[in-house]
Order: sequence, then structure tokens, then C-alpha cells
Amino acid sequence: MVEHRIRIAEIKGSTPFQSTIIFLNMRFLIGLIIIAAGFILVWQANWIVQNFGHIPWAEKHLGYEGGSRLMIKLIGLLVIFIAMLYMFGFIEGVIWSIFGSLFGKRS
Repeated sequence: MVEHRIRIAEIKGSTPFQSTIIFLNMRFLIGLIIIAAGFILVWQANWIVQNFGHIPWAEKHLGYEGGSRLMIKLIGLLVIFIAMLYMFGFIEGVIWSIFGSLFGKRS
């Protein structure tokens, strides 16, 4: 069994350790891209509202003439927070703690 794994790793050109490092680097890179998208939401909230219009629910519940901007900024902060959870591997634990009772015990 061990020899079989070594042969597969030799064929693919990487060891299991290298594959793990590549996966972690990709997770970090994807997280940075998502953080950049969240930053753009926070930074350019006014431009987004001007080009796509106001959100009536946000204007009613989050404040007149500014609720849409606030909602877009809050969404951007939420995106950044979720991206950081993903980058550092905490997203699975958070999902299980919230929705775990729906799916039963974790094996």
C-alpha cells in the first residue's frame, strides 16, 4: 500500500507533503482574492449605489439616504471575515457549530 502511494506521487511529480503545501497556498491565494473583493465593496460603496441604485429595504431599516451604502459596506466586511475564516481553516468549525444539529453527530 505504501509503495503504491509512492509510485503515484512519483508519476504525478509531487509528494503528498508538496500537494498539501500547494493546497494551503491556493487556499491562501483564494482567500486574498476574496478579501480584495470585500475591500472593494467597502471602498467603492458609493460608486456601487450610484451605478446600481438604492436598496429600498436598506434605506428603510438602516437609515434614510445612506442605508444602501451602509448595507454594502456591511456585506463587504462580512465577505472579508468569511474569507479570513476560509484562509485559516476555521470555516468548517463555524459551519458545524451553526448547522451541526441539523445533520447529526460528526463522525
